[in-house]
Amino acid sequence: MVVELPGWVVHDGIFRGIGAGVPASGGDLSDGVGKAPKVGVYVPPTAEPWDDAVRLALEYAEIPYEALYDEEVLAGKLSQYDWLHLHHEDFTGQYGKFYAMYRHAPWYIERQANYETRAHRLGFNKVSK
Repeated sequence: MVVELPGWVVHDGIFRGIGAGVPASGGDLSDGVGKAPKVGVYVPPTAEPWDDAVRLALEYAEIPYEALYDEEVLAGKLSQYDWLHLHHEDFTGQYGKFYAMYRHAPWYIERQANYETRAHRLGFNKVSK
């Protein structure tokens, strides 16, 4: 038998197998199924929470997370997290979605200078490296 869900086709044996791994109500969750994941969000220290929908959702739902950035990545700390959110502009070396409109604004120029200073301090000749 095949179970069809919107956008998914799951063989019945797999579907039943998933359910078999979850204990009945009141069961023992000590195998880790009931453990909350450790969540990390890769985010610049100067970023505002409203600039990232995932951070907004985490904060609204009161889901604890740890902010981490370049230093933590280079120190090999990514493996400490069960779930990691990477905002695409932050790890690609782009200066952000505000470049086109605000690249001449003092606050944006300061942010760009901070990114470049951090890159040099960490041994990189440019932010995208």
